[in-house]
Amino acid sequence: MSVLRFGPFSLDIGRRRLQREDVEVSLQPKVFETLRYLAERPGRVVTREEFQEQLWPDTFVGDAALTRCVKEVRRALGDDPKAPRFVSTIPKIGYRFEAGVEQTGRTVRSDGVRVLAVLPFRPLQDDQRDPGLELGMADALITRLSGLRALVVRPLGTTRRFTALDQDPVAAGRELGVDAVVDGSLQRVGERIRVSVRLLRCDDGGALLAEQYDEDFEDVFHVQDAVCRRIAAAVSLELDHVDAARLARHGTDDIRAYHHFLRGRLGLDHIVPDEARRSIEHFERALELDPGYAQAFVSIAEANIIIAWQGLDPAVDYERARQAAQRAVELDPQIGSAWSFLATVAWEYDWDWSESDRLFQRAVELAPNVVDTWGHYSASCAFSGRGERAVELARRAVAVDGTSSMANAWLTQALHMAGHSEEAVRVGEANVARAPGAPFALFTLGIACLHAGRVDAAIDHLEQAAATARPDFLGVLTHAYLRAGREREAQTLEANLRELSSAGAAPPLALAMVHSARGDSDSFFEAMEEAFERRGLHAPLLASEPLLEPYRADPRAQALIRRLALPHSR
Repeated sequence: MSVLRFGPFSLDIGRRRLQREDVEVSLQPKVFETLRYLAERPGRVVTREEFQEQLWPDTFVGDAALTRCVKEVRRALGDDPKAPRFVSTIPKIGYRFEAGVEQTGRTVRSDGVRVLAVLPFRPLQDDQRDPGLELGMADALITRLSGLRALVVRPLGTTRRFTALDQDPVAAGRELGVDAVVDGSLQRVGERIRVSVRLLRCDDGGALLAEQYDEDFEDVFHVQDAVCRRIAAAVSLELDHVDAARLARHGTDDIRAYHHFLRGRLGLDHIVPDEARRSIEHFERALELDPGYAQAFVSIAEANIIIAWQGLDPAVDYERARQAAQRAVELDPQIGSAWSFLATVAWEYDWDWSESDRLFQRAVELAPNVVDTWGHYSASCAFSGRGERAVELARRAVAVDGTSSMANAWLTQALHMAGHSEEAVRVGEANVARAPGAPFALFTLGIACLHAGRVDAAIDHLEQAAATARPDFLGVLTHAYLRAGREREAQTLEANLRELSSAGAAPPLALAMVHSARGDSDSFFEAMEEAFERRGLHAPLLASEPLLEPYRADPRAQALIRRLALPHSR
């Protein structure tokens, strides 16, 4: 039988004995069972109903009996319910064992763990939530573990929905299709922080790692260092000097800079220009505190690219993105995402396709298991008319994380732009079924349905995507309304787009899509000429978007397309 060790205590299951160091602590039978049941499930919320079923299966007892048992457990452990080290109360739900637990006398398999998910860390109480810290701790571990070439780590965008206090981490891991899951909790009291971490196998729930760290808050980086090393050891990874260096790397030693960085990252989640601008303020504040914070420069590059997609002056935004990414590479040339953003600027603004390919290849060499890099690489090929290559790269993204709505949306987009309409619709429908509210998944399915002639279905998906109010989404929805003969809705949206366009808040392609549906070629080419003058993401669609095929034979289109110097036209 196993022995559970936590803090100074050992709980011998076979001998039914609790010891503090070498001194035995007396427990009544039901109190022992209560402690055993909690300690065998560290970090998981055990409901009152579950205790009733497990400890009193044939007898109904009220809450008072369980409350008494938990009180006796705390007394035996010297635990304070107001500042628990071992057993915390989850109001109206149940209890959770907070300490890390080491288990001896039983072998837990570590073989086969090559796909990992890090769930957002959780507080002990719902009124102690700190989204920046909870997501930031997970993001820090994901970023560093993703650098290990033998390990595939799900991105935060895939795992961020698992934030409930009573979340079953093993169930989440199975839903994410991973071999093991990192589950953690946080408790901050003043300038102290307690971090509990478990690494659980998803096939049998076995704990590969269970540890607790009590540190000053400013030492949270040391906790991240220790957790990453212990996870690598727990899954039996053999690290060469490159992987070891990547694992040891963290962005800053300044806790204030880190705090601003976390707040900035929260603002990039919805890919909205106004939020991206506010995020940049936090990243710049982080850099004032630590000018060598490479990840802050990477995030400034990402934020400026988001702004450029819908902004008034993409030339300025892309140049800011380029400079930030270049500075990140100077500070740390091993950050794959910095190379990826340089590649994005190279194709979206410079239309330098060979340079973009070179930079993307460097990015995937450094971080081959990052979904976003494969997805953006796929998009560059799709927009430049290399449809089959785009499909191949998007399938690489899906191979890294088949549960990612973004990976499957990129595949939907690539299939659509390569002319595989029916497969695009099938992939898109499956994606939206898994992630019903994901805007890009809805948009790519909507445009695929539109090209496949399923106009009513397209409108349904595009209306949901357009709830984000992105002007490019609104332009395609207006196009769909006109295709369906819904003139009133189209006129309302068109008026809105014209107002946004006058304010410089909508890309020219948005109105170009409206003109294309109306068959107004002069207005269409006037809008496309503006798109080419401003450069940026949308201009290459004249050469590659299937919905614009009827216009490509026009000499005006041919003249514009020649300016792109596309790879297949050289």
